[in-house]
Amino acid sequence: MLPYILMLMIMNMVFQFKHMMMMLLWLESFMLMVVMYIMFMLMASSSNIMYMSLFIFSVSACEVTLGLSCLVIMTRTYGNNYLMTTTTMKW
Repeated sequence: MLPYILMLMIMNMVFQFKHMMMMLLWLESFMLMVVMYIMFMLMASSSNIMYMSLFIFSVSACEVTLGLSCLVIMTRTYGNNYLMTTTTMKW
């Protein structure tokens, strides 16, 4: 069931990419689902699951920091957080 949820989240992120803030929220929830999936799959087989999940959480925290800093820079530069203003191809 979890791989289907991950696939639906990726499809929703691809098709609804109007605001960068929504993309960051979807990316963060995707990382949380990946961590939960890894924890459930490796819980019975490994005793080092706590270290792996802490590593993935720290990478996710760095990702959030970079995403929010890019959002602030983009909002200051363009005045909004629409992703279509940053692309060169206007549909």
